[in-house]
Amino acid sequence: MGKQNRFNGFGEEIPVDTMKLSENAAAIFAGFHQYKDFEAAYAASKDRVGGFPGLWQVCAHAARVVTEQEAVGKLRFDEEKPQWIDFVDYLVEYLIEHMRKYGSAPMGSELESMVTRVAKNVGV
Repeated sequence: MGKQNRFNGFGEEIPVDTMKLSENAAAIFAGFHQYKDFEAAYAASKDRVGGFPGLWQVCAHAARVVTEQEAVGKLRFDEEKPQWIDFVDYLVEYLIEHMRKYGSAPMGSELESMVTRVAKNVGV
């Protein structure tokens, strides 16, 4: 069975890849704001990541990497288990720790490696 589009609350079809990207971005962004050390990490890196808009870009890049890895089958979440939630929680923790330690967010291959490590830790 191929990819099926989803419907929003208004009955409009949304391509599944667009929906997954949106879900991943929203979850990662929310995870940042719920994380216990968010304020300290943000204070340490806000100038290097470009403030609040830069933080959104960090989340968008991370969501893109996660969505791309889902699309090619590198990430497969079991819908019956809370794997996706655990994955997002750990990914946010890794991102925040990196920002606090280095004053910037991981990008490119470093971000891809981080996503892979988190997936292994969660058992995805």
